[in-house]
Amino acid sequence: MEVLSDLLSRWLLLEVSPLKQCKAETKALLRNEEGCGYGAQIETSSAHELAYARKRELRDAFAVICYTMEDICDTQKGFQFLFGQAQLDKGVGIFSFARYADDSPSPARFLKRCGMVLVHEAFHLFGVKHCVFALCIMNGSNHLDESERRPFAMCPVDLRKLASTLDDSKIYSQPVDLEQRERSLLDFFEKHGLDDDARFTRAVIAQMTGQDIGTIAEQAVQLSGLLSDPGCSSSASPP
Repeated sequence: MEVLSDLLSRWLLLEVSPLKQCKAETKALLRNEEGCGYGAQIETSSAHELAYARKRELRDAFAVICYTMEDICDTQKGFQFLFGQAQLDKGVGIFSFARYADDSPSPARFLKRCGMVLVHEAFHLFGVKHCVFALCIMNGSNHLDESERRPFAMCPVDLRKLASTLDDSKIYSQPVDLEQRERSLLDFFEKHGLDDDARFTRAVIAQMTGQDIGTIAEQAVQLSGLLSDPGCSSSASPP
């Protein structure tokens, strides 16, 4: 949970706080016992109600997002299975890892699959719909192969939507630093063995800054070493 929280915080440039699971409430969720090849499924409408109840308790939360190893569905809307689903009007979402381990993926690949659906569903809660402008993590997908053809990155259009939303909200005293955001994601990708995504992010930073990709790689190594040095302290600061 801590790794996914770290990813989401870097992705959205917002504070992310893990919540404790309530097993009794989870067990009581409405399920489709017939399932769709992966056992009984949690009905997303039931999970959304639980998440919304937790959100009301927190009061200052922008969104509450749930994840599960059980398959999920929305039979009321005709969806036999879903990777994830967000409910914008309530600021809640749920996503499932149930279909991500069929081919015994490496830990890094499993993390990538989980992380991609997490940030995808979370960004829907900003009011952003599926992207039709470019290859983008916000493209819609109906199966795992289609999902994995997307980059683990936002296209320039959706990246600008994120920056504009945060700037207009006046959360920070300064405009969002998109270059620093990319460098933070590069550190995450390298730390967790997501080499292809790290390589792609270096290319994005190079386009943003005009720097050589090799120079960016050296800077990333220095930053990673600084963050892991127990003698150095760091704190989250507004972009």
